Amino acid sequence: MSLNAIGVFGGMGPLASAKFIETIYTLRMKKTSYEQELPKIFLYSDPSFPDRTDYLLKGKEAVLLQKLCEGLDELIKHEVEKIIICCFTVHHLFPQLPKRLQEKIISLPFLLLEEIIKCAQPVLLLCTKGTKILKIFEAQKNWEKASDYVVQVSDSDQVEIHKNIYEMKRFGLKESINDFVLSMMSKYNTRFWAAGCTEFHLLAAHQYHFCVSQACKKKAIDPLITIAEKLSM
Repeated sequence: MSLNAIGVFGGMGPLASAKFIETIYTLRMKKTSYEQELPKIFLYSDPSFPDRTDYLLKGKEAVLLQKLCEGLDELIKHEVEKIIICCFTVHHLFPQLPKRLQEKIISLPFLLLEEIIKCAQPVLLLCTKGTKILKIFEAQKNWEKASDYVVQVSDSDQVEIHKNIYEMKRFGLKESINDFVLSMMSKYNTRFWAAGCTEFHLLAAHQYHFCVSQACKKKAIDPLITIAEKLSM
C-alpha cells in the first residue's frame, strides 16, 4: 500500500491512536534506512470526543455525528487519500456519513472480519459493550462469512472486557491486561484473539513485536497492525 498522505482520527483514546502511528513508523523503518521515505501522516487527536458507548446507547447519535464529521473534514483539508478512525464503536455512525467521507475511510470492523476469515479458526472477539450491543460487526457485509469463526463472550465477561478497556485508556498497557486476555482465551478455548477495540492495539502491538523477535506465531488479529504492515511494503 503506497499513499501520499494518511489521515488518522484519534483521541478515542489518545494512547491507542498514538501507538498506531508508532507501529506504522516502526514497521516501515525496518524496510528503509531513511526517514524521508516514511509515509506522511496527519493525526487529528481529540480526547474531548464524547464516550461513544455512553452516547450511542443513550440515543445521542447527533452529537457524535457532528463531532465525527468535523474531525474528518479537518483531515480532508490536508488532502489525505485514506482515513483510519481509531475507534470501532463510532463506526456505528458510518452509514450516516456523507458519501464523500465514507469513500475516504478504511473500515476497521470490515477489515477485522476479513482477517478473521483468513485465519479460518475460532477467534475470541474483544470489543466494547457498545460495539457488542449495537451489533457493529454483524452489520458488516462480510459478517456471514466471518461469523462461523467469531467467538463472542457472555454478558458477564463483556462487563470485564469493558473494564479492562477503560483501564488501558487510563493507565496504558499493564501485565494484568495480558493475563486477562490469556484467561479469556483459555476459558473460551481459542488460540487467537481479535482486537475489536483499538485500545487492544496496545497489547496486540506488544505481542506482535515480541513474536517477530522470538519467531513465534502471532495470536492477535488487529486491523491496525494489518494496515501498518501494508504501509511498510
